[in-house]
Amino acid sequence: MTSSTIEKELLDRFYPECTITVSLHDPDFVTAFIKARLRCKNELTQARCLEEADVLTKLIGGEIKKCNKVCLNHIEGKTDVQALWTAAKQLVTRKQETNKLNGIMAESLNSHYAAVSTDKEYLSPPRKHTTTAAKFFYLSDWQVFRIMDTLKPTAKGLDGLPAWFLRTGAPVFCNPLAFLFNQSVATSTIPIQWKQAYVCPVPKVPSPSTPSDFRPISITPVFTRILERTIVKHFLYPSL
Repeated sequence: MTSSTIEKELLDRFYPECTITVSLHDPDFVTAFIKARLRCKNELTQARCLEEADVLTKLIGGEIKKCNKVCLNHIEGKTDVQALWTAAKQLVTRKQETNKLNGIMAESLNSHYAAVSTDKEYLSPPRKHTTTAAKFFYLSDWQVFRIMDTLKPTAKGLDGLPAWFLRTGAPVFCNPLAFLFNQSVATSTIPIQWKQAYVCPVPKVPSPSTPSDFRPISITPVFTRILERTIVKHFLYPSL
């Protein structure tokens, strides 16, 4: 079993994930956190656990106040009353549906990105001949632990491992991950799981009408980003 597989099993066992859907009709203050708490509150209410439901109600109210305060904090209510009322209406009004894209679907975006990203004249480089069995230690367990322990909140990749879970399990994961990083650098290879990524299309213009109006943003696994930053810091920067 690979390190990623073990970590995924631990994540599913001790931190089972649930799916929370936030639609365009929801106000800005309705976040995934608030929706998850609303679901728990409804379950407690149906189970007649009214005291626990009241506690969640107060927690949800406090979170909504925080979100609204952030949205209204930059407005001077005493000097710009109109802007204050406009922002307040936007908070309580349901979002309007955005205009549907003309014929732009996931399949057309995939075809467009595959066409512009494929080089027909590309040739795979020859494999390197290795004649040494010596172990390379580019990164120590302590260095990998420091990197994982200071991970900032970021999007997870296709491996399904979020940054907060890797930060929590840094004391356990640092040793096998350091071994994988060192082997990857020593052999000049990257595990195929670390090459897979989400492709998130981000509009480049206000009203996109063709696939070329979207900029593809690749969301790689957190491990890939850690190794990439490490290579740049320890190998590229010293050479410059």
